[in-house]
Amino acid sequence: MERNPVKKLLILVLPVAVFGCATVEQPQSNVAGTICWKEMPTGSNLPVTKCTTEEERQRQKEAVEAMGNEIHRSGSNKTRGSGGV
Repeated sequence: MERNPVKKLLILVLPVAVFGCATVEQPQSNVAGTICWKEMPTGSNLPVTKCTTEEERQRQKEAVEAMGNEIHRSGSNKTRGSGGV
């Protein structure tokens, strides 16, 4: 009984292809002030690791405060009409 060489190749390559795609790179959290956490993206059961440094968190906080200030300023300049609201 002769074996097909393509079957041998598939038997060797298929597990490497399947398990090679399933590897997850570990985040580098050796930087001081880095905080990592896992999030579950909407529509997925696979958690994603997110990490931020103290500097990134401070920049995000400042951006949120600036956006809130902008919304507050633009909302207070509008006049209300008599639209029944």
